[in-house]
Amino acid sequence: MHEDQDRDTEKSQQSQAGAGDALPPPEGGVQVAEVASLAISQRRWTQFAFIALAFLVFWVVPHIIRGLWGIFAEPEEAPAEVLGALVAAVVAWLAYSRGRYRRFVDESVSELGQVTWPTREETYRSGYIVIVVSLIAALVLFAMDAFWAAVTDFIYKI
Repeated sequence: MHEDQDRDTEKSQQSQAGAGDALPPPEGGVQVAEVASLAISQRRWTQFAFIALAFLVFWVVPHIIRGLWGIFAEPEEAPAEVLGALVAAVVAWLAYSRGRYRRFVDESVSELGQVTWPTREETYRSGYIVIVVSLIAALVLFAMDAFWAAVTDFIYKI
């Protein structure tokens, strides 16, 4: 009887939430605050990506302006920096206001949130394996190089 009540309660909660509004909680159950926190975290990363774009544009544009300006005259710092800041702000705002760019970044952030990152021990273990394999490859290449150097020296002496 309790199972029927639980099932009915779950169905009523799903119908109140609307179709496709939220994913069903995993076995342990997820609190609404946790889901909201995850959404806020993803939104912050999305906004951070657009701010990083603005800083990149702010760094690139003054360099381009100074380079072009330097062809004709001695470049001045202030106008290039101000114009770079304005261009960076406009580019970041336009990119953020476009739905497809923001959706792309949101989806990328969401996918990165689903990645299972290795533990510190796994990272160390993998790092050691890479170092050992690299050293073995270096020794093999050194041996092959030394062998062919000896062969070519022998041939040139003949």
